[in-house]
Amino acid sequence: MSPLISSTGSRMRQWERPVGVLALTLAATALAACFDQWVFDHCFSPDSATRGLSYTLKSMGCLYPWVAAAVLLVVCDLKAHAAGGMAAWHGAIRKALLVLLSPLVAGGLAEAVKVAVCRPRPPACAFGQVPGLFDALAQAGSSAGGLSAQGSYGFCSGHSAVAFGAAFAMSRLLPGTRWVWLALAIGCAFTRVQSHAHCLSDVVFGAGMGWFAAWMVVAVIRRISRRVDARRGFGGMFWDFPSGRALPL
Repeated sequence: MSPLISSTGSRMRQWERPVGVLALTLAATALAACFDQWVFDHCFSPDSATRGLSYTLKSMGCLYPWVAAAVLLVVCDLKAHAAGGMAAWHGAIRKALLVLLSPLVAGGLAEAVKVAVCRPRPPACAFGQVPGLFDALAQAGSSAGGLSAQGSYGFCSGHSAVAFGAAFAMSRLLPGTRWVWLALAIGCAFTRVQSHAHCLSDVVFGAGMGWFAAWMVVAVIRRISRRVDARRGFGGMFWDFPSGRALPL
């Protein structure tokens, strides 16, 4: 087999997983859209007893917790590899960039989808008419009546995209805690539906955007890091991701 064919086949295999996840995300979103109205009618805002937990889970879809996580990651990584010198610094910074860029890129993708689809947010009260996803897609690009009182569209959920992007990134760095991060991301998505800020299909598609963003960031960091480490002679020993069972990226 020629090197060209081998290289082409390797590149195609690299895209098999993201294409499969994208297809699964589209199918899950279409299925979730069929239940948007029912979920909206039966999912009510949290009472005072659970409002604190709801706000905490919602914060997983913001950037500031992950900025703090990135800083802590740098400190802990440098302490663990105190004798690593410049290579340890490079490794710590790259891991922090993974934690920072994954939710940031996910949130950016979500905002771009919102502007492209222009789906209105659900009404503020229960048993109202939920805007149809398929109708919004049929009229994509039309902004008439799409903005909510918060000045943004509904599809897809930016909080869910950020939370899942960060969850997959943290799972890649800390495989043993993968289910903790996934549970927090699911909790964040649930609060967006529970508060009537989003429909079910909004958060499902947002979760897929989060995975795709983390996959892109991991791929870019790996490619750049290998080139830099080969040139500087670091060997990648301080930046390589753990080999444990992480959520697939």
